[in-house]
Order: sequence, then C-alpha cells, then structure tokens
Amino acid sequence: MNKAKRELIELAIKSADERLLSAKFSLSKGFYNDSISISYYAVLDIARAALILVEAFPKSHAGSIHKFSQEFIKKDIFPKKFGKIMSDIEKDRINADYNFKRDFNQKETTDIYADALEFVTIVKKYLLGNIK
Repeated sequence: MNKAKRELIELAIKSADERLLSAKFSLSKGFYNDSISISYYAVLDIARAALILVEAFPKSHAGSIHKFSQEFIKKDIFPKKFGKIMSDIEKDRINADYNFKRDFNQKETTDIYADALEFVTIVKKYLLGNIK
C-alpha cells in the first residue's frame, strides 16, 4: 500500500475516533440529537476509510453506505447487522438533525452510540490489520 493511501485511511480513522469521543460527551451532557448526528458521522468516516482501502470513492453518503455494503457486508467481511446499523443510524441522524418534533431519549441515544462504537471498533481493527 502506498504512503498516501495509508495516511488518508489513518486520517479517516482519527476522525472517526474523535467523533466518537464527541458523541460520548454530547450523550453525557444530554445533547441527544447532537450525539446521534456525531455518531453517524463516526460510522460514515470509518466506512469511508474502509472504502479507501479498496479504492472506492463514492461522492455521497448514500453511495458510501451502498458501496460499503457491496464491498464488505455482502462479501461477509463484516456482519450483516452492520448494514442495519448503517441504515438505522442514517435515518436517526436525519431525524435528529431535521425533525424538530423527534425527541430522542437517553436510552435510544445510548443504544445508537453503542452501535456506532461497535461498528467503528471492529472496522478500525480490520483496517489496522490491513494497512501495513
């Protein structure tokens, strides 16, 4: 793997890790909608890092989710539940960001954060084992 590709993956991993910390902080302060939105972007960042590994560069969120599913979930590299996590967290993020009537609670937000943490942790481990 060339140095530029490895560095780009490492930057995406760093972004995902930072977003998880921010999502956890927001959750702890009761900023549930912010925590959900940030958790989504942590998942998106790590998914995009994985796509860099296979030299796929989708131009949209939906394209990134679709391509991640094609490259990693359908090929059984990651569990099928990761597809559901991505789909669910995207819908939750849209509601958190744009639906003023949707009021997420602590339990829902904690569950969403836990899914994002699991997703990022497992994909990150895979990436770190493949960027040497």
